Amino acid sequence: MKMFRLGQFAIFLLTATVGVSCAGGGGGSTTAGGGVGGTGVSVGKITAFGSVFVNRVEFNTTGATITVNGDPTATQTDLGIGMVVTVKGTINGNGTTGTASSIDYNNNLEGPIDSINLLASFLVVLGQTVAVDSSTVFENATFGSLAKGDIVEISGFVGSDGTIVATRIERTPPGTHVELTGTISNTPVSNTFQIGSQVVDYSGAVLENVPPSGLALGMLVEVKGTLDASGVLIATQIGVVNNALGAAEGDLLEIEGLVNQFTNASDFEVNGQRVQTNSQTLFENGAPANIQANVLLEVEGTLDANGILIAREISFE
Repeated sequence: MKMFRLGQFAIFLLTATVGVSCAGGGGGSTTAGGGVGGTGVSVGKITAFGSVFVNRVEFNTTGATITVNGDPTATQTDLGIGMVVTVKGTINGNGTTGTASSIDYNNNLEGPIDSINLLASFLVVLGQTVAVDSSTVFENATFGSLAKGDIVEISGFVGSDGTIVATRIERTPPGTHVELTGTISNTPVSNTFQIGSQVVDYSGAVLENVPPSGLALGMLVEVKGTLDASGVLIATQIGVVNNALGAAEGDLLEIEGLVNQFTNASDFEVNGQRVQTNSQTLFENGAPANIQANVLLEVEGTLDANGILIAREISFE
């Protein structure tokens, strides 16, 4: 079953990168381009340094607050190529430069490798399927040098079935601390729940941002703790993750990620952010018909009063 899902990812990602004619939301032929400046938020993987490059924008980081895995004292040297970050600040009118006021990075997970499938290009870490492709950046390792039990930190984009398409895999020093961010996949009972196939015991955990009704199926949570001898994650801390990006109505929003909720080509979600297209939306390297679950997109537009990203431009990656 895992191989079937990964095969679906490969098909969708291939579809997204094949050079097809560009088309506007109304079906006419056009080419995306140009830049729109303003205050806003950019979410995507780091592709280069000098300053920090995210979503084809070079952000000046002078004076920016940088937070790495919850550490607000981090610096730019703590960031790495392939890390998926949230950049707040301004983008200049040329659409290619800007100034960051803050950069925030949180890994998807950190823990020991449960299994590796070199042929199908995936590994399992803390019960989560992690897909590897030609764009995945490796630090302190190569895919072929990784082994079961190695501790790795994963950054990437989450698909509709919970599979993480890794943008960065870093082998880290041996340790007992593990971290996992994901959606609760069953109704919690007897102080346990699952994220994918990973069982979490939260009987002794400190809970943060949890509503009075408690943890529930479908909540996005960050779990920190250790693994016991049977592989159960004994949580010391659990926080419900607020997916809100801190953008306001009219702010510029740029998001790179997989389509993880798909209603139709004019209404879908990327990285949990609802996106809508219209007749003015420009498409690059693809057309509305190419938008499907698990396709990798970069979406640029503005946030409306309902928190929906109204797409000005969509690029298929």
